[in-house]
Amino acid sequence: MALNNIMQKKLSAQWLSSVFLLLSLLFVPVNYDLSGLRFSDFLVVFSFLSLMVSRKVVISKGVLFCFFSFFVVVFFSVLVSVFNHSEIAFERVIFLYKYLVIFVVILLSYYHFSSSYGFASSFSKVIFFVHLLLTLWVFVYQYLVISGVIHGSFRPSFPFSRDYEASDAHLYSALLGFLLLFYLLHLGEFLRHSIFTRFVLGILFFIALVFTGSRGGIILLAVGVAIFVFIKTSLQRKLLLRIAFLAPVLLFLLNFAVYLLQALYLPDTDYNLVTRAFNFDFSNDQSSISRIQKFEMALSDLDQKGVLLGAGFLYASLDWYDGFLSILLAHGGFLALCVFILSSSLLLIKISYFSAENFALMAALFLSYVFINFVTEYVLVFRNMMPSVMVLTYCFYLGVLSKSRRVWLG
Repeated sequence: MALNNIMQKKLSAQWLSSVFLLLSLLFVPVNYDLSGLRFSDFLVVFSFLSLMVSRKVVISKGVLFCFFSFFVVVFFSVLVSVFNHSEIAFERVIFLYKYLVIFVVILLSYYHFSSSYGFASSFSKVIFFVHLLLTLWVFVYQYLVISGVIHGSFRPSFPFSRDYEASDAHLYSALLGFLLLFYLLHLGEFLRHSIFTRFVLGILFFIALVFTGSRGGIILLAVGVAIFVFIKTSLQRKLLLRIAFLAPVLLFLLNFAVYLLQALYLPDTDYNLVTRAFNFDFSNDQSSISRIQKFEMALSDLDQKGVLLGAGFLYASLDWYDGFLSILLAHGGFLALCVFILSSSLLLIKISYFSAENFALMAALFLSYVFINFVTEYVLVFRNMMPSVMVLTYCFYLGVLSKSRRVWLG
């Protein structure tokens, strides 16, 4: 009897953990914060604590290696910096949470995906709902700004933000681009949407992406599709012939769509958003110049405070460097960069054993997300990291299930 009670408590704790995790994903669009933490942050912590109660957690050696390697580097980086400085910027301790929660989300996601097929199905529906909600909010937000209901930038921010003047459209765009890539490559078919439904939703998702006025999501989408097509064509000659035939048609339609958006009578604000989203002249772009300057500051931190360990997150010159490479060098030096490269390489080797379809899916999503993070450190912002990392973990789980033969690229 006592054993049955213990088992029920463990099962209920696991179920509660999965509910909290899905609720955390569901609340990602809500940008209202309490001292920098949002509802999603609290819910993912509750999910983790609930799972700890069940005592059923099994962590893979690969995840443990990446976790301990990275945090050993970060620990010694901070420790060395503390000895060389008299003051401590305690407000930057939040970065410890930002790094730690990435591994927590990976751990929770993979555990629940592998424990229950129903969780994967529920996740697919929730992530689609979040994507649709964020898409519709782009248009609702513009209407609210134009009608004067809220005061803010014409470039959208997440719902329920405290301040709409300081737009986080670049973060918004990257998330929309990543979710659109996931929908096109897998989710639409998994949810059994018809070709017509996928076409209509794809157009809607893409228009919302453009109306963020940010190039990041469009670049992520283009890179992801290019990687997916490259891998698939390397494995299937028939598909290569089809793409060779369809590529000119698709390029024509894309150019025509861009021309149409610019030629149609649009309000000045919408026209500016469209032209900004498709402006890829980075030579005179203030945003690009700013990122280069911040990268130079990260290199300066290395030069002044140590090449191997960097300045540490407590003593870096800036809070944010607008680039994952820059902030990684500043916070952990070349050792942190080496850990990241090694971890990514191990992951790519692992997924090379997946089936062709799952290998192409996982590689396209992972590499495009890594690429866009070198533009801005999105992975350290929870409302971008949470859905993106859950999607990647879900695709990895699918790949493990389909691991039937090794994929060779040659």
